[in-house]
Amino acid sequence: MNPKFKSMLKNKFIFDEIENCPEKMNVVRLDLSEPVPQHCHSKAHIFVVLEGVASLDVENSQYVIPYGYFVWVPSEVRHRVSFSGHSVSLLKIYFPNNVRTAEVFSQIGVYPMPPLLYGIIDLFKECSITVGRDDWRYELLEATVHTLPHIMADFRFSLRLPTTENCTARRIIENIHRDYYKPLTLQFISRSLGLSERSINRYMQAELGMSFTQYLRTYRVMKAIRRMAASDESLSNIAYEVGYDSLTAFSNTFYKITGMRPSQFFRQADTEWMQ
Repeated sequence: MNPKFKSMLKNKFIFDEIENCPEKMNVVRLDLSEPVPQHCHSKAHIFVVLEGVASLDVENSQYVIPYGYFVWVPSEVRHRVSFSGHSVSLLKIYFPNNVRTAEVFSQIGVYPMPPLLYGIIDLFKECSITVGRDDWRYELLEATVHTLPHIMADFRFSLRLPTTENCTARRIIENIHRDYYKPLTLQFISRSLGLSERSINRYMQAELGMSFTQYLRTYRVMKAIRRMAASDESLSNIAYEVGYDSLTAFSNTFYKITGMRPSQFFRQADTEWMQ
């Protein structure tokens, strides 16, 4: 059987199981080699990246979730899962609607992993299961979702890029995506597209809610995080490859976008919660 088709059948079976058991919790381990098309669930879920870097496309935004981080996805939110590299490993925990959640879980949020979730992952990472109320693991997962908001409120993280269907704005961001590693300037894009610098920033602000410079910096940081997760390259080399001529400039931009230095980023989930 074609591996891609086999993967699609497996994912459909898993998704059907989630929807067909509305009162139960579902723990799902996914090793993806293909993106998951846009879909939604009647259950809210926690989305943990075990290996690699995933992207979550939601409405007009794209979120980056590196390994060591998790995202909360509310019920009925349409989303698409993609990734850089050859594959990504995920663990998803789906909660029925009768499990009450805190206000913080009414919207998407990305957080570094606390030790509590590492313990849950250790318990479930090798299998996909459906858990009913008569199973002790149901109480464990219910207690987890009630506890998380109290221990992670100060550690919310968001690396988000807006998207748009506007043709002119899309032309601008396509140029950024193609040439981000070059010494790209607003003047260069202006000449390339035959638009004034003022018009470019007007389109960016109106359609994406950020300036040309803000978008370029955020996109470069997203590309850098993917490289950091996928290789052992030095930070100096990664800085150069994503368009910076010095590690200092890259580190300062990275800090402005994420609130962390590049050297701290993948240690955050392991150390921040222990302090």
